[in-house]
Amino acid sequence: MSLILNAERINVPLLLQIGDSEYEGALDVVEAWSHRGKAIELYVFPDGPHLKWQPAHREAIYQRNIEWFEFWLGSKRNCDPSRDRQYDRWLAMPGAPVLTSLACAAPYASGP
Repeated sequence: MSLILNAERINVPLLLQIGDSEYEGALDVVEAWSHRGKAIELYVFPDGPHLKWQPAHREAIYQRNIEWFEFWLGSKRNCDPSRDRQYDRWLAMPGAPVLTSLACAAPYASGP
């Protein structure tokens, strides 16, 4: 189950979204995957414990998860210009879809 010991065998992009109280434990994973040329994104929530109880953090995680899966599995992106930096990072990752192949995903509804 180790992401480090199995880095050679796991061939999927990895998204880590963790609190700043535990991110140091993920740095070895990021190094192992990056060293092998594998797609990995680490997002650290300031003042965040393991369980994300803050509504803003939970919403950010849910939105980023959807965008990550749509990008890697569906060749879609959120075309809101405020998300461009995220997609610039992802497009630079090994195995990423080509920018010209990405379609705009449907806008996300926020709130109930």
